[in-house]
Amino acid sequence: MKNLTITKNRIITGALSLFPFLFMASCGSDTPSFSLTSVEDSFLQNSDQQQVSKVDILWVVDNSGSMKASQDNLAANFNSFISNFTTENLDFQIAVTATDAFRANSSYDSFSNSSYSLFRTGDGVTDSGISIINNSTTDINSTFLTNVTIGTGGTGDERAFSSIEETINNAANSGLIRENSFLAVIIVSDEEDFSRDRLIGDFSGTAHPISRYVDALDAATGSTPEKRRYNVSSIHILDGDTACMQEQENAVPGNQGQKYGIRYEELTAATGGDNISLCSDFGVSLNTLSEGIIEALLIETFTIEREPIVSTLRVKVNGLDIPMSETNGWQYSNPGPDEYVITFTGSAVPPAGASVKISFDPLTFQE
Repeated sequence: MKNLTITKNRIITGALSLFPFLFMASCGSDTPSFSLTSVEDSFLQNSDQQQVSKVDILWVVDNSGSMKASQDNLAANFNSFISNFTTENLDFQIAVTATDAFRANSSYDSFSNSSYSLFRTGDGVTDSGISIINNSTTDINSTFLTNVTIGTGGTGDERAFSSIEETINNAANSGLIRENSFLAVIIVSDEEDFSRDRLIGDFSGTAHPISRYVDALDAATGSTPEKRRYNVSSIHILDGDTACMQEQENAVPGNQGQKYGIRYEELTAATGGDNISLCSDFGVSLNTLSEGIIEALLIETFTIEREPIVSTLRVKVNGLDIPMSETNGWQYSNPGPDEYVITFTGSAVPPAGASVKISFDPLTFQE
């Protein structure tokens, strides 16, 4: 649930019919004046640019020997992803790292090299020279194409989760996650995640729990389970999709290393991200993925300043009345002292830029 700071204007609409009078102090009296009037609070979805319109995107791309076709497919369809961000005029940053970026940590690689923790790996591929793409990048598409074509010289010991942890925590990457931004992590792999406490190439031992990486992302983004400022999505071979598995194996003759991304699906479920088939139409899927990230930025919860008479609440989005509903409407709650909250549900969550008006009769006088 997203409950962020938003712009709000208070409009006084008139006196209650049951109280057509005002209590007023006489001139010079120290007695305060009171009034009981109908109130309308106005909001604008995504109005606070510092809070909800900054998106930091980290692509974590498998750079093992079987991934060339998938990297090329991603690069060729990138415009389907980025066009939604440019259309919405969002303040975005995009970086690419690899599933073997964990090798910067000497606990995992006795020959560790700090370059692995940067947004590119050290396998000799061409670098665009731009580690973080943003709105001002001259040619966003071609720069991303260069960055995401990350090569296939990386290890087959894919540890996407450990690589995320290393990338977001390494001081050299301090510009990736900005204050008050939303972080979207996107994994692309035809393998499973093998993150564990073993040197590279040692596949023994127990995999790290998913909770370890949820905690790491919470810490890096200043999130809590109630107010999460990130999600993790994954493009992989979906669990049980035998047709996709066969397609990926046939694409690289002699390579039978592909695996279902079961752990990826566990992390996406824990963080509210999306799962996309590696065999899907990337032109369609990347558009859907970007729409999901933008949807995650939308505010679902709006706080009004006074306690309402619930039966008088009226909620409008772009001038249309929205019903009270647990599925596709709104709900009222009072989660704490002096907290009066309207939460939108399902398809009723206001779209970006929408006008939201909440009118009601207050329960008590206000000095």
